[in-house]
Amino acid sequence: MSVPQLLRPTDDAYVYAPEEVDAINAALVTGRPLLVTGPAGSGKSALAQDAARQLGRRFLDYALNADTKSQDLLWHHDELQRMNDAQAARLREPSAYLRRGIVWEALVSGNAQPAVLVLEDVDQATDPVIDMLVQVLGQFRFVVRPTGEVVSADAATRPLVLLTAAGDRRLPPRLIGLCWQLRLAPPDGARLLSIAAAHGLGEQPERTRLIADRVLLARRADERRSSVRDFLDMLRMAQNLNLPLDERLFWADSDEPRREEPAVPPVKVFLCHSWGDKEAVRELYRRMQADGLAPWLDEEDIPAGADWDSTIKQAVRTADLVVVCLSQAAITKSGYVQREIRIALDAAEEKPDGRIYIIPARIEPCDVPQRLGRYQWVDLFDPGGYGRLLRSVRAVQDLAVPPAEPAPPPSPRPVTETPIAQKRTPLPSSKTPPTTPARPRSGKRDPSLLDPGAIPGSVGNADVLWDSLDADSYFAHNYSRLGHDDAQVITIVADFFERVGHSGEVGRAVDVGSGTNLYPALTMLPFAYEISLYARAVSERRWLSDALHNPQESWSAFWSAIAGGRMPYQRIREPFDLLARRARITKGSVFDLRPEQFDIGTMFFVAESITTRADEFQRAVMQFVGSLRSRAPFAAAFMRNSSGYRVGNQMFPACPIDGMDVKRAFAPVARIDLADVSYDHEPRSGYSGMIVVTGRKR
Repeated sequence: MSVPQLLRPTDDAYVYAPEEVDAINAALVTGRPLLVTGPAGSGKSALAQDAARQLGRRFLDYALNADTKSQDLLWHHDELQRMNDAQAARLREPSAYLRRGIVWEALVSGNAQPAVLVLEDVDQATDPVIDMLVQVLGQFRFVVRPTGEVVSADAATRPLVLLTAAGDRRLPPRLIGLCWQLRLAPPDGARLLSIAAAHGLGEQPERTRLIADRVLLARRADERRSSVRDFLDMLRMAQNLNLPLDERLFWADSDEPRREEPAVPPVKVFLCHSWGDKEAVRELYRRMQADGLAPWLDEEDIPAGADWDSTIKQAVRTADLVVVCLSQAAITKSGYVQREIRIALDAAEEKPDGRIYIIPARIEPCDVPQRLGRYQWVDLFDPGGYGRLLRSVRAVQDLAVPPAEPAPPPSPRPVTETPIAQKRTPLPSSKTPPTTPARPRSGKRDPSLLDPGAIPGSVGNADVLWDSLDADSYFAHNYSRLGHDDAQVITIVADFFERVGHSGEVGRAVDVGSGTNLYPALTMLPFAYEISLYARAVSERRWLSDALHNPQESWSAFWSAIAGGRMPYQRIREPFDLLARRARITKGSVFDLRPEQFDIGTMFFVAESITTRADEFQRAVMQFVGSLRSRAPFAAAFMRNSSGYRVGNQMFPACPIDGMDVKRAFAPVARIDLADVSYDHEPRSGYSGMIVVTGRKR
């Protein structure tokens, strides 16, 4: 058996990490594809191009999307040319009308060198395309059906195949099992300096380091601004144009707060359909979820025991869009689908003129009912049909963007909700720290700072100026040392994750409301290749950015508590370096989470600490669990009966909850275990303890 030429970089045009060379050589020797994941700007395409150059191979590249068909990658039949030849009575052999697809070109090298085949954005491909890739790339062989020709490649001619993905969507296990995997992170400062030197752009080290720092700062604010190409272009501008560093060379001055775009909630789409079309509608539901929408499907979203009729009516009337899925069965049979259409038509009369609200979507050729004929429909069975539907949905989403200038703070609203239990209405704990000296910490909140009389009767999350948080003071008060209560929480959560976690990584993780607390993310570190740290306040995001690269000494004690006696954690030699590479700071609150995004998650002291309203507490729990995929493990922690506290001159809201409230909130969406955290002292009057929840999404 011949061994293909291995990758042994001979120059520094691309600065390889050792694991990148090993992964490519493993793919070369075994013939298995290499799945390369990582955010934009991490170098997936550059890696493939340089590997082709170093190996002396042809470079073939193809970008997959939701409209790509399996046959597009294998061959194309020139039907137009055949029809012309037939009319001219000069028909040729069937093979004369076949045009090779990118996979065919990669397998057949002829006298040319073997290929490096890159299929980009494999996470955007449909299931039929994935199935075809698994079959063909597993054997490097397929049959051209029009001619019966067998196209194949042996060990000497087979291509090096790289599949790239951003990691935003879970890939099928059948594809993952076929591939070697390589996770790329955007280059850190040291690697940027090495890349600059390799391109002859490091002659002025001080300037190079400064530009590298600016690139890293820009990446933290917006990951789309993190590519190596941007870094090299900035160096060339500074060097060849002799621009001073205080000119408009950078995207933004890192010392000034960036103007951040307001978060846009996902579009709520009601899927009206006939029971006979359930499979097609389930596939549409999954595609919409993967594209960041919030589709509503009866079998997924009607809770057990709910009144069917009133729930359907409410879902239709609160939806941003109603997609009516049409088929022969749907238009010819009577049933609930006809009633849903009538409800949607009634609701459409209440919408502003010109507003897109109802979109008929044909899932197979059929007539459009007369009462829907006024609306432009889309054909989902057409290759570009889903794309047209998605563009209409995005147009509705654009209308939901809040105004650029923030509105003035609202005046306190009157009490309209009843608290979960008749307790003092308070203010949270986890969101803010006291700015005045506190007595030695043995719990999370200092009740000596409480002034419940200053709190309006009902305060929602949107009523609070979260950007005024003093993150440094909060850290100093709560996490500058490992407290007894945190040690108990860590024991419960780390034991749970060790018990349910896999021997390898499970995927994407989320920590909601990270604030200045790193230990929830640390408990997920062995089980995730990426951890999204959601933080709403700008002060929290700045604190997280600094702490990830220069962690405070106290976190060593927290890590010791996490790793003690637990093998998955003990295998990690440099936990804080690994966390810095895997963490992704994300602006947003729990209400900004999209459904079905993450494989594991944590939420500590958030849902009860952002509002006084019972409905918002329950919605926050639902939103957190909803962001996880089915059967995903998670951990959450809550302050029991929190009465909140003052930070400087500002009060922050909290919703007083107990164990039964927590159980009720999770019951529809998850199976949980609940534990109480005990104290070696008398609980203070500001709260009565902590509640820790571990479980799995249903």
